[in-house]
Amino acid sequence: MSEQEMKRQRAIDLLCAQVDPKVITTQIKVSWATVYNIRKAMEGMDPISRKPGTGGHNKNESGEFLNLLQENIKKDPTKVH
Repeated sequence: MSEQEMKRQRAIDLLCAQVDPKVITTQIKVSWATVYNIRKAMEGMDPISRKPGTGGHNKNESGEFLNLLQENIKKDPTKVH
């Protein structure tokens, strides 16, 4: 379990124990928004785990794509690709 997951689980435990959210933020060093979102998910019985990201910001482009892009740039460097 990652440190982030452990903090979320600790926040869940403290919320179940009726601890004030402001105390939770200072005690386990998470943002108030995180505590609020966890509490909201608990009340609605939504899954409490984080949503997976799209990964688009950390995508590796294939060599074929990069070669094609370089060829297009060489053909017409003024065109936006």
